[in-house]
Amino acid sequence: MNTKLVCLTCAMLLSSSAALANDERTSNEISLTGISQFTRPALGLANYGATPTMQSSKVSFGGSVEYCRWFGNNGFAATYSVVASDADFSSVPVSWQMSLTRHEGVLSYVRRLFPHSRLNPYVSLGAGGFVTHGGFGFRQNGIWIPQTWLGLDGQFQVRAATGLDLWHTRHFAIRTGYVVHWTRAPNFSDVTYHAARTFITEPQLGLLWRF
Repeated sequence: MNTKLVCLTCAMLLSSSAALANDERTSNEISLTGISQFTRPALGLANYGATPTMQSSKVSFGGSVEYCRWFGNNGFAATYSVVASDADFSSVPVSWQMSLTRHEGVLSYVRRLFPHSRLNPYVSLGAGGFVTHGGFGFRQNGIWIPQTWLGLDGQFQVRAATGLDLWHTRHFAIRTGYVVHWTRAPNFSDVTYHAARTFITEPQLGLLWRF
């Protein structure tokens, strides 16, 4: 009787180990999230450094898609996001405002915690860049001035993120996240303007699919 019990226990342990190993094998995930961005105002220098100019952006909204390849609890992710925003420049006695679109591309290392729990936290660290382009006009002291093009800008960024995945089935989860980007504010190809360093905070909410 005891021998049968020992054999049954060993069989159960082996089957559990096999199931865990199967869960921890290489897998893929895709997330689609809605995002909002809050940019810290930064003091730049216009006219080749002669004019201090405060640069800021409104609270911005957009979307993000991320693909992650998992190797156990370690993963590598590629992220793309796009956000509609604006740029406000303020100096004495002139202020002007322009619309902009901000595109992001990042590669990150991701580490997940408590992988066998329904509530699965994660952290990530990566680097990439922002590409920002302006609209077709701006407001100077409240007066609309049309333009053909307001320039293109690219900036390097470092990105850190943390969040929680709440799994409802084996393949689908709800993701909540919080991201911080460290970068330099855009200058829209204006060589006379030196933009300052800033950071962007980004809450996220969306869906995650594992396959």
